[in-house]
Amino acid sequence: MAMNPPMALTVEKDFVSELNRANAITDQLIRTSLDVIRLIEQLPQRTNEYEIEVIRRDLKEIFEAAMSQGNIAAEMVPTFANLLAFNLVRDIKILVAKPGDSVVIYFLCENVRVLCKLGQMITSGFMHDIFAPAIESLARRPTTVDVYVRANEFYFTLLCLSSPADKG
Repeated sequence: MAMNPPMALTVEKDFVSELNRANAITDQLIRTSLDVIRLIEQLPQRTNEYEIEVIRRDLKEIFEAAMSQGNIAAEMVPTFANLLAFNLVRDIKILVAKPGDSVVIYFLCENVRVLCKLGQMITSGFMHDIFAPAIESLARRPTTVDVYVRANEFYFTLLCLSSPADKG
């Protein structure tokens, strides 16, 4: 993500810190919450988008409650809960966020289908709609947020995932 005007390093660090904390809270729920585990176990049987959306909404509500209890900044809770629930039902995982050239977020996609879903999330504007309000709430001023993936990294990852084992 790149921001214009460039944000102070403290805004980037605060955003990264809040996203990583929110991610840790949801990771803990995925391992320990019986409600979350039950919802995740239902996913393989759900074949249509409506059923998946119902599970995503239920996960989002659980994540929002936990993030609020975990003292995540209130203005970020709905957007982070939405992102993390959306990712979970699509098998996308945030590994870590770091301040880099701006903010760098590392996602784990274990197959080509999931990688393409992540690409769609970026190109559709979904990621922008998640990250821009969260960053603006920290910056306390309007900010242009660009969400992108470097094409060479995307295509290299796609090549690695789609190549036969031991060939790429």
